[in-house]
This record gives sequence, C-alpha cells and structure tokens, in this order.
Amino acid sequence: MEGRVKGQETIEPVTWVNTSEGRRVFYTSLGNRRDFELPAFRRLLLNGTLWALGRPVPPTVAPRGAGEAGPVPGRFQKPAGAEAVE
Repeated sequence: MEGRVKGQETIEPVTWVNTSEGRRVFYTSLGNRRDFELPAFRRLLLNGTLWALGRPVPPTVAPRGAGEAGPVPGRFQKPAGAEAVE
C-alpha cells in the first residue's frame, strides 16, 4: 500500500508485509488519532495482526447502514492455551 504526504510528490510505502526465515512482519506508518475512527483502518490493523500471528483472517460483512466492511460477529475466540493479558 502506498501513499503520499499532502503537498509532497514522493510516493512511499505506508503499509507492507515481509516474510523471512519463517517470520511474518506487518508494518504500517499510518495511525493518526483520527485514523482509528475509521472502520477500514481498524480492519487493516486487525487483518495485519492476525496475518502476522499466523491466524485466519475472518471474512467481512457490511455493518447495518454503514456500507463499510467489519468483522463477522461471534467469529473471534480465545486461542486454545492462550492466557489472559492484564
């Protein structure tokens, strides 16, 4: 995924993934405070995190009246053997 800073001509990567030596890395330079208000941005973070963890990425459905993709309700479960984080 590429983008450019307003007023600049240079296009640069803003989100990328890398696999090397059995590792998975997801990176994004996006994340302005207002970005977190966008369902599509939160979904990007969810998908990237799940992918990096080697977990399946659930399909998306359109929330009622929103017109944007979101997670399927009830599809997320605590992985077997996972401990609660406090």
